Formats: sequence, structure tokens, C-alpha cells
Amino acid sequence: FTGLQARIVGDFLISEGSTDGGDALQIATLRQALDLCYGGGRVIVCGKAMARRIDAAVSVTTGVGSITNIEVEQWGLKVKAFDGVPIIPIADFYGTDNILDFSETGAGGTTATATSIYVLSLGEDGVHGIRNGGLMDWTLPSGTAGEQAEVADMMFLPGMCIKRPQAAVRIYGIS
Repeated sequence: FTGLQARIVGDFLISEGSTDGGDALQIATLRQALDLCYGGGRVIVCGKAMARRIDAAVSVTTGVGSITNIEVEQWGLKVKAFDGVPIIPIADFYGTDNILDFSETGAGGTTATATSIYVLSLGEDGVHGIRNGGLMDWTLPSGTAGEQAEVADMMFLPGMCIKRPQAAVRIYGIS
């Protein structure tokens, strides 16, 4: 299905700069994206490499550390946050850093060395998953196709919904 990169347009698509290979992320730009994203359940979504760069910048830049913190969420996991909004680094099923990696072109050219950061408002009034009706399920009886036990198979068509434009903001062209 069509992802967030193609769906976020207009005022909710922010360029970090105009350099061919991307520009460094500015705190002001991240705050602008946070201000544009309206609603509860806000999160900052980025690739693992971008999350590591934010962490490195926080540890060496005076004054930045005071606006980030580590929070313990309901399951006891430590989650980094910027201005109280959780930073969620994403990866594929195997933990590989190839989702939102530095393979996008910058705003001013063709060199694919930039990435994006998304600020999302998750929930029923923001960004959430959808599916076609209920689950279609059936059970294969024991012994079918060499199975030793009963197997339940479920099928549905998934999708994604952005209920209102203010629920998703993208910063692109980040080096």
C-alpha cells in the first residue's frame, strides 16, 4: 500500500535544506514538525542510524541534552524522547538498519545520501492501521497436508489511514 512518504504533502512536508546530499538536522526544524503534528500519541519515527546520530549530537552539544531524556514505558523498556515525545527507531524484522536509511535524495539534487524523520500522531483520530472487515479464518483438520496438529490460518487485507493531515509530518533531506 502507499506509504507515508507519498502521502505527506503540502505544509506537512518540510525540507531540511537545499543541499544535494541533504543538510544537518536542526532542532528548530524538529520543533516545527512537532508543532505541526497535532493530537495525542505523538511519536518521532526515524531509522536506527538517525536515532544514533541524534543520540551522539545530544551527548556532545551543550544545551541539547536538557531537551532529551530517557523514559521508562509501561513494559519497562527505556525510550528516548525529545521534548517529551518518544523517539522510535525502526528496523526490519531482523533488526537490520535498512528502513529509513540514508538512501533518499536531498532536496537539491540527485545524491541519495539523505533520510527522513516522521512525526506522527498515532490513534483512532490520527495515523492507524485498517483492514477490510473482519478476519477470514479457517482451520485445517489434523493430518491435512502432512500436518500433525490443527492449523488456524487467518487472512485479511491491511492498510494505513491518516485521518487528518495534521496527524503526520515528514522532515526530508537530512544528512
